[in-house]
Amino acid sequence: MLICQIRESRPQGRLSLKGDIMKIWGYIIAIAGWLSAAVIFRYGLYPPQLLFWLVLFVMAFVASGLTGDKWAGLKMAVFVWVLVPLAGLVFSVNLLEPGQLALPIIATVITVYFTGIFATKFKMSTILKGLVTLFLVFSLLLGSLYYQIEKAGTTDTLTKADGAIILGAAVWEGGRPSPSMYARVKEGVKLYKAGLVNIIIVTGGLGRIPPTEAEVMGKLAEELGVPHELVVLETQAKTTEENIMFSKAIGDSLGFTKYIIVSDAFHLKRAILIAEAFDLQVQGVPALESPLYTNKWLRFKYTLREAFALVQHYVKYIVKTS
Repeated sequence: MLICQIRESRPQGRLSLKGDIMKIWGYIIAIAGWLSAAVIFRYGLYPPQLLFWLVLFVMAFVASGLTGDKWAGLKMAVFVWVLVPLAGLVFSVNLLEPGQLALPIIATVITVYFTGIFATKFKMSTILKGLVTLFLVFSLLLGSLYYQIEKAGTTDTLTKADGAIILGAAVWEGGRPSPSMYARVKEGVKLYKAGLVNIIIVTGGLGRIPPTEAEVMGKLAEELGVPHELVVLETQAKTTEENIMFSKAIGDSLGFTKYIIVSDAFHLKRAILIAEAFDLQVQGVPALESPLYTNKWLRFKYTLREAFALVQHYVKYIVKTS
């Protein structure tokens, strides 16, 4: 009888150990998936806007599905929401006030809980196969977008335009232009000196460090040889879409129809897509002297991040047109 009990207990012990290991791996895969999707973004802890929710729910589904615990997704959500205020403390990110976070957190708790219940209905093997398939499909998608971004970041033969739109970049302490900003402005000034544009529009609002990006770029453009009256400042924009929209309003008032957009190579693909959505005739010129291009690691990092941003751009476009 004792031998039988021992024999019966061994498989149970193995199954219990296997289940515990799978639970651990479930959380590891979910957290690694979250961080992998988030780390290429600016602050390294969480992706912006729509992708935040998309990645959160996918990883909650994975956590609950692989662990068989309907609460695992909720635990994953708690992990993520703890990261949000940490991002504000560590990286000085402008986040929502505590009162503004209440509704999103409540919505997350409710939806992620039901996501966990739904995920536990699937077999573990099915979820693993789905993850592998999703990874392969998404890798092919990102690879395609990466190639498109790289291709858009090359210089073709340019034709004369009415004005150049130089997109803003970070301002450093003391109101100094960051190397990326310097490279962008320098490229825009080259266009003016080559006679390809008549006026330069520098666009960018106030970031973490004053003054506005446009003010710093405008001063630099004048130092590099562009007359003061031919440099137009747009000081309100906070996003690429606002850069284009507000610059278009300035160009419309001047009777412009054709533009050359200047930015880092990785940024041009999305900038041109946004400009075309505003019915602008545009060409793109990359700032090839920017360290975000000359440094191979930074070039890879920001191009990959931009591939995710393109996914978000296409999703927003589909939502708007549906």
